[in-house]
Amino acid sequence: MTSKGSWVELLSDIVGTKRFGEAAILSMDGLTYGSTHGFRVRKKEFLLLNRSFLDPASMFEHGLPVNGRKYVGISANPKTLHAKSGPSGVICVRARNCVLVATYYPPTSAPQALITLEEISTEVNIGMYKTDSIDANLLHSIKSRTKDGDDDD
Repeated sequence: MTSKGSWVELLSDIVGTKRFGEAAILSMDGLTYGSTHGFRVRKKEFLLLNRSFLDPASMFEHGLPVNGRKYVGISANPKTLHAKSGPSGVICVRARNCVLVATYYPPTSAPQALITLEEISTEVNIGMYKTDSIDANLLHSIKSRTKDGDDDD
């Protein structure tokens, strides 16, 4: 099996499916490995998102905030979250070493978005992306954002 690439290529492949408007790849601790321009999952949002994987009732009760927008919980399990805001929605999928977050808009349907992001997470899980390490530039960027308080909002 040939690896496709790293975090940057993974992000490019998610958006390249043309099913998603914005996307982010987060560490299991909520640090941003990569995101499309202007799309952020803030630390507080990540904590709520992560809690929803373990306790889906919290997402249904309080909604799911992502990138400053509140979504209504639609479905949840320990691997995948789906929430909507009007005709658009957000899908969050846990892979073995990251969390994939992506928003979709019409004409993409919820099932199309769910299937696509879950397929990409399966590719991460079986090692099709070189996501076990972080290159020096990405590590420096993450440390700078964390030091500056960028991820604390």
